[in-house]
Amino acid sequence: MAFAVVRPGELRPMQWREIDVESAVRSIPPERTKMQRPHKVPMARQALAALDEVRPSPDQVIASSRPALE
Repeated sequence: MAFAVVRPGELRPMQWREIDVESAVRSIPPERTKMQRPHKVPMARQALAALDEVRPSPDQVIASSRPALE
């Protein structure tokens, strides 16, 4: 989470399709942001490397039993 610099409710539902690995940017869709606007978050290369090592599923980046903020 420290590398991602986003709210927990924005981090938990993160999906691989939101991440542009080449540009190291994550695009958060508006329905999952506090202000209901699209949000682009730069990602540290270390964060991308760490996430790639623990890839639990092809879609969801972080497995969580907690729901996303609505």
